[in-house]
Amino acid sequence: MVAVDLLIGDRIRLYRGGQRQDAVAGLVGISPDYLSQIERGLKVPSPPILHSPVQ
Repeated sequence: MVAVDLLIGDRIRLYRGGQRQDAVAGLVGISPDYLSQIERGLKVPSPPILHSPVQ
């Protein structure tokens, strides 16, 4: 399956790979809980969150 065909939460989980949620969330400046909600489809991230550079 190509990532373009995935929902945003599934796509994030795919690209996150083996990285822990708390590590990835910290890199983009959001809480691990918020990242978890995005991945489960409970929240939709804002464009600034989607385009935030990894620090």
